[in-house]
Amino acid sequence: MIDPSLIPAVLSAPLFCAAAISDLRTTRIPGWLSLAACLIVVFAIPVLGSEEVLARLRIAAAVLCVGLALTAIGLIGRWDAAFLASAMLLVPSTELRAFALLLSGGLLLGCAVAPALRAISHAGAHRNPRRKGELPVGVSIASAGLALPFFAGSLP
Repeated sequence: MIDPSLIPAVLSAPLFCAAAISDLRTTRIPGWLSLAACLIVVFAIPVLGSEEVLARLRIAAAVLCVGLALTAIGLIGRWDAAFLASAMLLVPSTELRAFALLLSGGLLLGCAVAPALRAISHAGAHRNPRRKGELPVGVSIASAGLALPFFAGSLP
């Protein structure tokens, strides 16, 4: 049986897949994906409870502030920051360490395989020359979001 606090993350699997594909192909994450993740949490309020939703909102606000600071110094893109903050709304407050571990692993894996994945995925796609050679952070966020329901409760 799935933990009810993971329902938003499970329902968001198509959003995570769309974000990863978009980030690989065009190095951009559409804003509507972040909005859709927020809407999923709004509809899940009866299942999650107001205390859990408020905890997730506080965490997402903190992540957005840090993400915007990283955007200001040019380390990540603005849509990466927005998508990470909206993804934090989908992560149960009790599973933050597991998500951070999965995100770290996704970033390390992304550093290793991003060049090959970009070469394969750019067939016929418009390439954004301003971000040439950058790590697709959206893919790492999406992979952590997709993996979380499988590893929740089993990671330290």
